[in-house]
Amino acid sequence: MGLINGEKETVPVEFCKELVAGQMPSLSQLVPGSFRLPRVVVGYPCGGSVTVPFARSLVRLAASLAMKKERERTVTRIFEVQGLYVSQNRNAIVKDFLKNGNEEWLMQIDTDIEFGSDLIEKFLFVALQDPKLRIIAANIRLGAHRHAGYRRLGDVWAPMEEMPMGPLVPVDAAATACIMIHRSVLEEMKAKLGPVWFDHQYIQGTEDDGSVKSIEGGEDLLFCERAREMGIQTWLLRGLKLRHYKSTALVEVFDEAV
Repeated sequence: MGLINGEKETVPVEFCKELVAGQMPSLSQLVPGSFRLPRVVVGYPCGGSVTVPFARSLVRLAASLAMKKERERTVTRIFEVQGLYVSQNRNAIVKDFLKNGNEEWLMQIDTDIEFGSDLIEKFLFVALQDPKLRIIAANIRLGAHRHAGYRRLGDVWAPMEEMPMGPLVPVDAAATACIMIHRSVLEEMKAKLGPVWFDHQYIQGTEDDGSVKSIEGGEDLLFCERAREMGIQTWLLRGLKLRHYKSTALVEVFDEAV
């Protein structure tokens, strides 16, 4: 379980059961008519190309948004940032989000993820249940690892091979292949640490013999670590049925070279 100030974070899971069961009410039912729904900006870091499943997902999302009434249209814009380094791309997305608009939520989705057109609604449905849910990452398979959650063990982050029961789980860190972050988190992090949200960083650790070593942390884990140090919990949302696509050499699949 994730720990903030030494205490376990918990959240009621009854609403999540509706989400997993596919019985989620419309967002308009959760927000009185005199109030507008939260708004979301979707940004995706791109290294030069996107997968076909991701492209199909964007088309489905755009078509779904076009069919909604104005009050129910929660996504205000979708944009990409291209570059060689994913950490720089993620930071550029954050800077654009904070500078251009006042939407409450930023969602980042990697270009090798396939998702349903109702993904944003599912995230918002969960976020509306409790104001402390300010960082919500989607659970997704990461290669050999079944879950996207990590536990901090001394100097390193260890993938969580086993996950506590429940569709919404507090974690020490999570992969940010699909993540929704509240504006306040990004603003507070910038005010305290500067614009370093997804920067890589080397952390001092120790070898078994006691000698000092440097450990490079991934941009996603370090973002969650910075949030954790500020007292902000990262949550892992399960049951979204996302698909993660990776290219594989045929020689690795068939275990032979020709």
